Amino acid sequence: MDQKGDQLKEYVNEFLIRNPLSVTLTCRQRVNGEQLDEISLSRNITHFLNRLNYRIYKKKFSRFGKKLGVISVIEGDDRVRLHCHLTLEKPDNISSEEMQTLIRDCWEKTKFGYPNLEINPV
Repeated sequence: MDQKGDQLKEYVNEFLIRNPLSVTLTCRQRVNGEQLDEISLSRNITHFLNRLNYRIYKKKFSRFGKKLGVISVIEGDDRVRLHCHLTLEKPDNISSEEMQTLIRDCWEKTKFGYPNLEINPV
């Protein structure tokens, strides 16, 4: 591996994400005349993560900032719809099925959330 690859691997390893899930979030590209761009997608992802963290941690999230580990990457251009890939922590006390339900529910309640998403264990 080259130097940049080693640096990237070292950087990612700093974000230890236990029980990681691979999540691909698809998006509505236009809502009520508003076109999706990277800034609005970033805000939408933040809204999604806030909803998800609150559903999982309740007051521990609101009062003490407890939250899931996450790494996100936004992809898309003129030829490919904007979408997001996440590596997302699954808490030990939540089953895979329950976590998938929470992710789907929280994502679909966001402004640009589209119900076609993919969730897989890493």
